[in-house]
Amino acid sequence: MAKAPFTPDGVAAKVAELYALNQTQLNAQADLVLSNFKDWVDDNFNLTSAQGTYVNALNGTFLNELAIVTSDSLRKRHTVKLDAEDGGDGGEGSKFFRFQKCLRGTYSAGAVNEVVGELLLTITYE
Repeated sequence: MAKAPFTPDGVAAKVAELYALNQTQLNAQADLVLSNFKDWVDDNFNLTSAQGTYVNALNGTFLNELAIVTSDSLRKRHTVKLDAEDGGDGGEGSKFFRFQKCLRGTYSAGAVNEVVGELLLTITYE
C-alpha cells in the first residue's frame, strides 16, 4: 500500500484504501495496528521529521489505548478522522494529541440492528 501524508486528507485516503480491502486483509492490517502501532503508522504514512519524533515518543497507556481503538475501528469499518490544527510554536508541552471513540447502536427485534462508530483523532496546540 502507498504511504499517505499524515494530514486530514491523507488519513481519509488511507482509510478509503483500507476499506477497499476484503475483511481478511483488513483484519490483518488491524492486527498490525494493534501489535505495533508506531511501525504501522511509519509504514503507512509519510511523516515529517517532527511528526515522526512525536509518534515515536508516544508511550504507556495512551499508546496502548490508541492502538486498541484504532485497530477496533478499522476492523469494524467505522469512520476514522483526523482533525489537525496548523500552528503551534513547537514548544515543550504545547502540542496535544487526543482521541475520542463514539458508538451509536440501534436494536429492534426483527428489524435493523446496527452499531455505527467514529474515531476522531485530534491534534491541537495550547
